[in-house]
Amino acid sequence: MEVRHKLESNGNEERPVLFCSLRSKAAIAEVATSMILSCSTNLSQPPEHPKHWLQNWSKQQQKKVSFILDNADDVLESGDRTAFVTILKDMRTLSNCKITFVITTRKLFQLDPNLRMKCVRLRTLSREHAQELLLSKVLDQDVKQGLSKTDKLVQLCGCVPLALCIIGSLLLDFPEDQLIERLEEKPLDVLKEDESDENSVEKAIYTSFNFLREHEQKALVLLSVFPGSFSNIAAQAVIKAVDCQGDPGSILRSLKNRSLIETPAPYRYQIHQFIQTFAKKIDEANLSPVLQLQGEKAACIHFISHLVDIATCYWSKDKCQEAIHSFNTDRHNFEYFFQFFIKGQEKQDSQLKKTMENSVEKISQTCTFLEMCILPSDYLRHLDQLDQLLMSYQQPVTKRVELLCLLGHEYRKIGNQDEYKKLIEKAADLHSEHSEEFDNEKVSEAFFCSNYARFLSDVKNCSKAEEQFIKSLEVCEQFKPMDFVQKGISLLYAGRNDNRQNKRDQAEVKFNASLKIFQENLGSHVMTALLLKEIADFHLFHGEKGLGSAPDRRKSIELYKQALKMMESVGIKEQKECILPITNLGVCYQFQGQMEDAKSLFQASLKIAEQELTENHRWKIYAMAQMAFWFKKNGNPEEAKEWKQKALTMSDTLQLPDHQPPNKFLLDKI
Repeated sequence: MEVRHKLESNGNEERPVLFCSLRSKAAIAEVATSMILSCSTNLSQPPEHPKHWLQNWSKQQQKKVSFILDNADDVLESGDRTAFVTILKDMRTLSNCKITFVITTRKLFQLDPNLRMKCVRLRTLSREHAQELLLSKVLDQDVKQGLSKTDKLVQLCGCVPLALCIIGSLLLDFPEDQLIERLEEKPLDVLKEDESDENSVEKAIYTSFNFLREHEQKALVLLSVFPGSFSNIAAQAVIKAVDCQGDPGSILRSLKNRSLIETPAPYRYQIHQFIQTFAKKIDEANLSPVLQLQGEKAACIHFISHLVDIATCYWSKDKCQEAIHSFNTDRHNFEYFFQFFIKGQEKQDSQLKKTMENSVEKISQTCTFLEMCILPSDYLRHLDQLDQLLMSYQQPVTKRVELLCLLGHEYRKIGNQDEYKKLIEKAADLHSEHSEEFDNEKVSEAFFCSNYARFLSDVKNCSKAEEQFIKSLEVCEQFKPMDFVQKGISLLYAGRNDNRQNKRDQAEVKFNASLKIFQENLGSHVMTALLLKEIADFHLFHGEKGLGSAPDRRKSIELYKQALKMMESVGIKEQKECILPITNLGVCYQFQGQMEDAKSLFQASLKIAEQELTENHRWKIYAMAQMAFWFKKNGNPEEAKEWKQKALTMSDTLQLPDHQPPNKFLLDKI
């Protein structure tokens, strides 16, 4: 009806618009009769020859006329399709093209190529237009003015016009909160005009669903398990895994043509929330509702395997941005199906157990990639869940040690030294108890040695740390010469250990060697950027409390800028990895007298920290200390004291020692 009003009011010319519902009409005689009754109110009964009547009527038209043929699926799916198209062609020809047709269907049909046609796929409305439509159906002005949750109603209606019209009219009888609650619990039960169900969202979906062949119906139920958009590859993987008959590509095209799946981007699909609810209802209606469970399991296996593949891509040269982009595109799927994976393991699912065994082989490589893509709190939770799984499934102890090292490192970054110590010592005990297994797993051996060495260096046992660094590098050289990532990381940690002992020349050599490895093997990459930041730190800070010379600071500025530019280029601008380089660049500017530039950088780092980090975190304290010191230097002692107090309160909460973070001594000067 909205289309009809639009056509009638379009332009200055007078154009009659005739509406004809063809729902449930498949025979050409029924269709022609319905069209005749739409264009003539004078007939007491239909003519004997409807086709001839329409042809004669078409010849008589002197002005433009538009027909809206609504819900024409039945006749276009029937054996009378050719006859129907012939009538349309004849009417166009005999009227000298004065008659035009708007045909609505749930499927995209290819009609006669000689007919001038324009196919318009109707999308859901924009939020703005959806709200306008919803409010237009609320006829009581007092009710309309009292509405305050229309955004939520629009969201729950999925911006679907029919749903919005129904809910708009229901607002006269039900308060917003009650409708919202009902839409959240059972949307399809709410979205009907009356109990007859003749004009409901569920009826509209069922009509399209009923036209599908059995294997297409099965595929739709399977694909409805995705929580958002999904790729063509993921869709085909799920369809193949559950053995739907027919070609997956053809099935997807059919579902797309019937508007049961949308294409929000090239090679990606999405199923509307109402269709997902309908599919779940269909599955639950079976005596043994297992189809969606099979779909979830197939999707889970696909995305866990896909995550491992993306992580492998991430550690390839100049593939960092591509890998991060791939993860971000399917972030909702990775997060959803990871939780399904965890629950499936708890239920001892054999298929998911096999997937876990395959993914465990590259657990540290996959987890360190995951660290770059998700919030620290989520990453820590995932590591904890994986650790519990490895214990319960008795997976290789070498991989559990790798996971314990990763867990310890996360607690180290937060500032939880006790948990860090406990986890690393647990890893060391397991390493000692199962040394023969590490003899056969050299990747795990090198990984443990470098992480254990970092722990020893952190607790100021630098000589023993050096032994472990040497051991890690020897393993890399002798047994894993192609494992350049582990070698580069071991050199980085060893350089830090040298720097702690004031062996600056040796430290610089190791830092530069590590940077060269990452530049040659990873190219533009997060790890390369972090090495640039590390070398910038090396030039800026001399010892625990000293600063480098003016030339050193200028060198640091260039390196920090390079690091931040690379981080932006690979897609992690304003993520947690940027916090420390942004803060330290601010330190450089402050000592050069560029006070406002420094303040802007401190504010930027604090903003990122607030978005990315947990409530209490060591890096937050680091940025707060610099902010406090800036206010002191800028002659605002009161503001400086406020920032100092915030930093000290957070430090006390974390029970940090006096030297953590390393710039805490600045607070003593305030």
